[in-house]
Amino acid sequence: MVPYGDLEKGAKWIEDELSGKFGQISEGTGIIAFWSDRLAIEEVNFQVAIRHLRIDFTNGIRQIPAGLLFSILGWDWFTGDQQFHCGALKQLVDPFATWASDIEGARFYHFLNLSSRQR
Repeated sequence: MVPYGDLEKGAKWIEDELSGKFGQISEGTGIIAFWSDRLAIEEVNFQVAIRHLRIDFTNGIRQIPAGLLFSILGWDWFTGDQQFHCGALKQLVDPFATWASDIEGARFYHFLNLSSRQR
């Protein structure tokens, strides 16, 4: 995939946004989901940001909360067939690996259909 905007600038923005939410996982197990309203942010920026965070964690440069499993990225400009993207911040085991895989392949309209059936 060829990035639309500045690859490193977009990845840095995601790293900063995600790192700023680390405090939400103070204990237990958690997943951080966030939405981008920036048109230049794409899946490739998210993948690079997750890779940078994992490398920084491995090298002792940055701390990642022990209970943080993965992050989910979505956009606020949904087209109705929008895909979510998951980035694992550590090696996942089941059931969490399955969760991340299922969410990664899910389309936004699938979640809308599920929520409307539960009402």
